[in-house]
Order: sequence, then structure tokens, then C-alpha cells
Amino acid sequence: MAGDLAGIFGNTKMGYCYTRVANPTISAFENRITKLENGLASVACSSGMAALSMVIKFFSVSK
Repeated sequence: MAGDLAGIFGNTKMGYCYTRVANPTISAFENRITKLENGLASVACSSGMAALSMVIKFFSVSK
């Protein structure tokens, strides 16, 4: 188990270790939204303000 978590935290192994990093329920939600919207990927945010902040930062960096 400890070796598995070390690999997950080191991004050398797929898996879930901490809900703020990845969560199977949130991953399922993001995958369903992606399919529903015929998109490439989705990102779930914890609030509307978090979503707005993410979009503003994305567009300010991608100039």
C-alpha cells in the first residue's frame, strides 16, 4: 500500500490517494459532462467563483 501511494503521489502510477487531487466520483462526473457536451475534457470546480477564477487565469496566461 505504501509503495502504491508513493507511485500515485509521484505521478508514476494511476490511482486515487487524496480527494483534492483526484476522486473517483468527481472523475466520473467530469467524464459524463465531457460526453454530454461532446467535449475533449471537463474540469469540475468546487464553486462558481472557483470556476470563474480558473477561466480568468487560463485566458490571462494563454495570451
